[in-house]
Amino acid sequence: MTEDVQRWEQRHPEANVKPTVPTANEIMMQAVRNGLGKEQLEVLERMLELDIKVKAQQAKEAFFSAMARFHKNKPAVKKDKYNKFFDSHYTSLENLLNTFSGPLAEEGLSLSFPAPQQTETSMTVTCRVNHELGHHEDFSISGPVDVAAVGKQSGQRSRNPLQDVKSTFTYLRSASVEAALGVAGTNATSDDDGNNAQNGEPINDAQYADLVTLIQEVGANEQAFVKYLKIESLSAMPASMFERAVKELERKRK
Repeated sequence: MTEDVQRWEQRHPEANVKPTVPTANEIMMQAVRNGLGKEQLEVLERMLELDIKVKAQQAKEAFFSAMARFHKNKPAVKKDKYNKFFDSHYTSLENLLNTFSGPLAEEGLSLSFPAPQQTETSMTVTCRVNHELGHHEDFSISGPVDVAAVGKQSGQRSRNPLQDVKSTFTYLRSASVEAALGVAGTNATSDDDGNNAQNGEPINDAQYADLVTLIQEVGANEQAFVKYLKIESLSAMPASMFERAVKELERKRK
């Protein structure tokens, strides 16, 4: 039976051609050619408008379903950059996009950034989350243009005006992505070499003494450092975190 059907399909390939669905314009043109009156055309037009609204609603529902699936399975994103001036880690725009572009695409979603709105002193950046069926949602963030500081010794600005704009645009894009996707970087940095474990044997007396000395040398606050590492106390630090702690303190020395 199956072989007979296959032979029939081979002799009649036109039977395998799927019918095409006419567009709204094609339907209207065909109606005009068929000589439909004004009243019939108005009814047809209302039907097409209703069809457009139904498809828009379906696209919106598909968008939110896709976002729900994305949030259910979204990966964690690390704070991969360190700001020496503020002594803090942050998540770069590159890391955000690299982390989430794949999971978003799996759900038929993508990100885009329409042209920013800018004045002499401020900028508004929008992150647009797009769905493959056409629906999108916009998330906008505004902020002042980040004007570079003037060097105390040189008296010169550390960036030119175009670099100020680029810096602001990059920062606001990162903030808008985090707002649009409802994500935030974890405290684990990209170079902690797995030393973020909070269990295991604590550091020994010699390691504790080394850390106390290093904290004093770089002018760090022990209580704030302990809070940053999310441990109960310096003496209770797991030995597996010792090397990371030294690296973090040495960064502050630079």
